[in-house]
Amino acid sequence: MDENTLTEIISKSMEIGVFGTLNKMGLLPEKLTEPQAKKEYGKKFVEDWRSKKWITGYPFGDRKPGKVYYLRTELEIARRMVDVYNIIPANTLLK
Repeated sequence: MDENTLTEIISKSMEIGVFGTLNKMGLLPEKLTEPQAKKEYGKKFVEDWRSKKWITGYPFGDRKPGKVYYLRTELEIARRMVDVYNIIPANTLLK
């Protein structure tokens, strides 16, 4: 891998840390309802990440069955994983 690829991967890893820090400081809400997550991250992506078990839908305790929320940390990690997969050349992943 060349230096630019490694730099981009490290940058994406740092972004995950930044979102984690902002969540812990209370500057970003950690829990997102399903409609909020689909609006912010895209319906297709949320459904794809959930089918791959990259994210988990957590049930609300007092709401109707089927209503879930997602953790922003998991959503951000999934988003950055996709970014990293797009950065790394395909032939490197197959080795």
